[in-house]
Amino acid sequence: STDKTLIVGGAGNGVLDVKNGGQVNSQDSIIAADLGSNGTASLDGAGSLWKSLGDMIVGQSGNGSLSLTNGAKVQTAGNTVLGAQKGSNGSVSVDNGTLSTDKTLIVGGAGNGALDIKNGGQVTSLDGIIGANQGANGSASVDGAGSLWETLGDMIVGQSGNASLVLANQSVAKVGGGTLRIANDSSSNAALYVGATSDKAADAKGAGSLEAKRVVFGQGQGLVQFNHNDQNYQFDAGFEGQGHVNHIAGQTVFNGDSSGFTGQLNVKGGELLLNNRMAGQVQVDQNASLHIGAFNGSQGEVLSDIGNDGQVVFDRNNQYQYDHVIYGSGSVEQRGTGSTVLTGENTYQGGTLISNGTLQLGAGANGGNSGSILGDVQIDAPGSLVFNRANDYRFDGALSGTGTLYKRGAGRTELSGDSSAFHGRSYVDSGILAVNGKLGGSTDVYDGATLAGNGQVGNVTLHKGATIAPGNSIGTLTLAGDLDQHNGSTFHAELLSTGANDRLLVNGAARLEDGSIIKADKLDSKRYELDRRYLVLATEKGLSGRYKLTGDTWVSTFYDVVDNYDSHNAYLDVQQTRLFQEAAFTPNQRATATAAQSLKGAAVPALTPPVHNKLFEAIAYLPDDHQARDAFDQLSGEFHNSTRSALVQDSRLVRDAANTRLRSATAAQARDTASDTHSGLTPWITTLGNWGEVKGDSNTANLRSDTKGFLTGVDTAVGDRGHVGVLTGYSRTELKSSSRDSSSDNDNIHLGVYGGTQVSGFDLRGGMAYTWSRIDAKRSVNFAGYSDHLKSKHDANTLQAFGELGRRFDLSPSVQLEPFANLAYVQVKSEGFKESGGPAALRAKHASDEQTFSTLGLRASADKQLDNGKLLTVFGSAGWKHALNGITPSNTYRFDGSDAFRIEGAAYSRNSAVVEAGVETRVTPELSLGAAYNGQLGSGASEHGLSLNASYRF
Repeated sequence: STDKTLIVGGAGNGVLDVKNGGQVNSQDSIIAADLGSNGTASLDGAGSLWKSLGDMIVGQSGNGSLSLTNGAKVQTAGNTVLGAQKGSNGSVSVDNGTLSTDKTLIVGGAGNGALDIKNGGQVTSLDGIIGANQGANGSASVDGAGSLWETLGDMIVGQSGNASLVLANQSVAKVGGGTLRIANDSSSNAALYVGATSDKAADAKGAGSLEAKRVVFGQGQGLVQFNHNDQNYQFDAGFEGQGHVNHIAGQTVFNGDSSGFTGQLNVKGGELLLNNRMAGQVQVDQNASLHIGAFNGSQGEVLSDIGNDGQVVFDRNNQYQYDHVIYGSGSVEQRGTGSTVLTGENTYQGGTLISNGTLQLGAGANGGNSGSILGDVQIDAPGSLVFNRANDYRFDGALSGTGTLYKRGAGRTELSGDSSAFHGRSYVDSGILAVNGKLGGSTDVYDGATLAGNGQVGNVTLHKGATIAPGNSIGTLTLAGDLDQHNGSTFHAELLSTGANDRLLVNGAARLEDGSIIKADKLDSKRYELDRRYLVLATEKGLSGRYKLTGDTWVSTFYDVVDNYDSHNAYLDVQQTRLFQEAAFTPNQRATATAAQSLKGAAVPALTPPVHNKLFEAIAYLPDDHQARDAFDQLSGEFHNSTRSALVQDSRLVRDAANTRLRSATAAQARDTASDTHSGLTPWITTLGNWGEVKGDSNTANLRSDTKGFLTGVDTAVGDRGHVGVLTGYSRTELKSSSRDSSSDNDNIHLGVYGGTQVSGFDLRGGMAYTWSRIDAKRSVNFAGYSDHLKSKHDANTLQAFGELGRRFDLSPSVQLEPFANLAYVQVKSEGFKESGGPAALRAKHASDEQTFSTLGLRASADKQLDNGKLLTVFGSAGWKHALNGITPSNTYRFDGSDAFRIEGAAYSRNSAVVEAGVETRVTPELSLGAAYNGQLGSGASEHGLSLNASYRF
């Protein structure tokens, strides 16, 4: 015992051996004081004690060592320094002994210090510093169960020098101040080793424990290494600052908050389980595993990207959202029962295993426009994979396993890989799931969600409000199993006019519940092909039920898209649902429509649609009945019949001219007609100028006519009271029906004979005439989708015989009245013809019309002697004309390839008022000139004419 400093090896060599309960007391204590000295102190056994009231220095300038074994103790009231001065070496071995320092324990002050605590050795100090000054080297090892270094304050591993602390085999380092600092200054290079100091997993040993709140890396080169062989090793301190944390072997649980860590975490081997937050750079090497969450716990986060060449395991029991990126060649496992949400664009290549809980890609409505993985995913029950993105996403990997797949989020997720090895169940809850690869198992689609794609799925159940839409536009979706479509669900079938369409191929059976919907959606602007059949659903094991069809089903007023079925298939057919004649209103329209309908023949919807007659096709596409009726009117050919009405009407021009000439030439007008007293010939000529209209009705259109020409003849007296003559002439009639866009030019040549006499005071007049007409007709047919210009030339002839009976009464020498009765028979025959043009061209049969007209009326005339001595005659007449036979011409027509149909033309009037007014004057005894107006007015037709005539007697 000394109250001074006890020096063991001052300038030379010194040895202190305390045992068997021996005790040493000193003020200060130095082992190996001077440079080159060697000092050794050993304390052994229980009760053996060295008590220093001041500081204790082991290796002040020389080489000092202190050994405490078998319960021996060293107590220092001051600081304890191992390797105090530069070049010194100080080592302390606490082997089942006790070292206590009331102040700081420094391992490597400026020299080299080593502290070895083992076999239950105990070291306590106020603070602990390993490698205090620049250039110092300090090392401390705490090894074995019961071995302990405890500081009441903080502990620094590498303050300015180089340092290491090893915790192995259930030893404990307890930092009462809560902070273990590593490589505090920039000159320091320091490490904490948990387990072995080697960086080879084969050298792993049992781990010791660090009881501290935080491990703070300073400005130097700091390292914490875990290379142990323990399972469920708990490391409670969190990391702060910029250093390196390496995990070599063992299973370690990080419980501390490392959100302030800015260094590098390297998981080189073993399993590292994060039960709190981890920042910094994270790298997982091959054959290593990083767990986010520990043993299905509720904590564990990584606040940065993860370079993963090994395995990353999500092992939490609650929801965790990882917003960073996992990259590298490694794999990822979802192991916890909770839900992990990935929002980063992950690029790791090693595949994904979901053994439990849920792995979700994207945050759905909450900004879920990111979140992806690469490679294959194995989903084991009860695990689930959720696609929950708000935008479009393509997954190229393959799915397998017996777990569950969910499609959530408003976006479109495309599966392009071969997931036929997936045998679980898929639920499409929202958005679109487009399977362009293969997806095994069963798929349920719910309200508001859509199953699409060109690939293959298994069994599919469509619940109310769900949609199945094969293809990505037009495409085919194959079901390896059955299809069950419930009430209110929709098969969205996209179609192209050219025949391409969405299709479901069901290798099993399809069951359509009442109220199942199929929606036709034509994508292009072109019209549907008529009688096109779209195979939309084909099954191998049968089809039951029917669809409710909606969507783009309207084609025209005659065609619709309809759904048809057989025992295995469902079709959408562009099918005629109304016959043409159902749109017709008038008889002509109905007849024309029926004939046009016959152009279709027996055509039925087919996958390769029939080639239709162009005319049929054009009518079939008409959008409404109004346009259809207009088309039928244009196509009917009624104009040709109406032309015959005009021929019948115009027949009067010849007979009226003959009768007028006879009245001038008969004995009844002996005083006005020089030929009565001359037996020579009297030639005459009259012009023809006639215009009129045959009015149509609901069935036919108006017909306007305009005739110009002349007639000329010669007659002579026969006996005292008779006259006979012949006539000929030419006229050209222009006919036009504006509403039918039809017209014709008729060239007419007239021939006739006439005669008259007087019997018992009655004037008898009569004759016969023949007219040959060359009809050059043109029609234009223009309606939506069709235009045609039709021409025809054909002959017609008009034969007529007429007679008139009149009785003249002289009211005075210059005024006469003549009641009369007229009867005329007219026959018009037209030859058959064929129009030139397109499909609307008609082929007409020959036609014949016969009519008998009766006319009752009254004529009046008055003579006036002019001042120049010439005689002026003014005359006029009025009468009622009645047609005895049918007044509506008709004929049979056909389009090329159609059935025959009968069409009516515009009807002329059955009853008409006929009027005439004119003047005639004898210019010379031989030459007479005249002018007249004649008209015919009826409810169905009206005509007006002007004529000039001249005669010359010889």
